[in-house]
Amino acid sequence: MKFLGLGILLLGFTQLTHAQLLTAPDQATINRLGLVFAPVAPLDAHDGAQVSAMIISSPLLADGVHARFTGTLLEWKVVPGDSVKAGAVLGVLQSPEVLAIQQEYLQAIAARKQTEAALERDTQLLEAGIIAASREQQTRREAEAASAATMSLTARLEQAGLGKADLSALGNGTSMLGQYQVRAPQDGVVGRLMVVPGSAVNTADELVSFNSAMLWLDAAIPASL
Repeated sequence: MKFLGLGILLLGFTQLTHAQLLTAPDQATINRLGLVFAPVAPLDAHDGAQVSAMIISSPLLADGVHARFTGTLLEWKVVPGDSVKAGAVLGVLQSPEVLAIQQEYLQAIAARKQTEAALERDTQLLEAGIIAASREQQTRREAEAASAATMSLTARLEQAGLGKADLSALGNGTSMLGQYQVRAPQDGVVGRLMVVPGSAVNTADELVSFNSAMLWLDAAIPASL
């Protein structure tokens, strides 16, 4: 008795006189080709080769969260085993480096507002023919430099975990100066907390292990398979 795959079946049919595919072969053709029909059934869990494997976090994503600035851990907002979304606050740190950046940011905001007001004034004076174009151009360069400095400091504060709402609160004077937040790099599960509140941390110190929601299967498959 023969069990023929589709490729062998087609090959057998192409050897017929007219090379036609029979959609409903008669019993004589079935007997001649040795075809056996059976209903499709799912594979048993024990069918096929078995190999050793284990579930791991994606090697393409971060498996830990590290300190971006030196400082002191104030508190954790999570506990091991918590499932969190990307961007969720994991903990809060106090850092003199962040305080310095925040102060520079506030100074840059004030300087940008001042130069923008000066540029608006000089533009009107230039249109009225009261000042030379060179003065308006100098004011414009100062305004562009102040804007670039603000953007640079904004990027550094965003690196510290401050979002748009945090930056707005900082500008309004309602935020806690010197603090920055540790956030989840992606969806996942909180692992081990490496630092206890009150401990000093350095830049790049691992603060918490993190298991990504994207899991991989690490299997040892023989070359023969």
